[in-house]
Amino acid sequence: MRVKRFQLQAVRRDFEILQMQKGETVNDYIGKVMSLANKMRMHGNSITDVAVVEKILRSLTSKFNYIVCSIEEANNVEEMQIDGLQSSLLVHEQKLNRMNAIEEMTTLKMSTPGETSSSRGRGQRRGRGHGRGGREKSGDVGRSADLVKDDYDNKCKRHFDKSKVECYICGRIGHYKNECYTKLQKEKKDQSNFVEKREEETLLSYSML
Repeated sequence: MRVKRFQLQAVRRDFEILQMQKGETVNDYIGKVMSLANKMRMHGNSITDVAVVEKILRSLTSKFNYIVCSIEEANNVEEMQIDGLQSSLLVHEQKLNRMNAIEEMTTLKMSTPGETSSSRGRGQRRGRGHGRGGREKSGDVGRSADLVKDDYDNKCKRHFDKSKVECYICGRIGHYKNECYTKLQKEKKDQSNFVEKREEETLLSYSML
């Protein structure tokens, strides 16, 4: 018996402190209230429908204040049924949801052009900045290529600087082997010897006739 009384006190306390939470639907909240009311009845507390109706009306969120005042003024709460109260609250909840949806759509339509322009402007600024960075990078690449080319040209000039070239024939500095004076003189002498030899052979052949 004592345990049952403690259980009843716990359920009654939960019933009294129960409040509708923000974002909670009418059906969900009334379901919680009815569940606690039925538990109280199971433990021997004969709670009436009027007490349940009054509990629901005083524990709704602030968005239902208007409909609560209208219900209390237009109806006798002591004669009101729980199902009738639930139906009235559901109709009001649906109207609120439609109004919120319309307001959100209107706000979205009003804010979208500005956000789009702002986003486009930011995108253009980023694009221009990126473009400048790209041109700077391109300039750096061009300058690097010029430096490489100049370095290559300098190497080529050093390569063709005859003052540092050693001839493999005479061993002297200042010319290549194909430009060597000694080689040219030797080739000229060899050519002269060849011509003289041919002339001698020609004369010899005529003398034998």
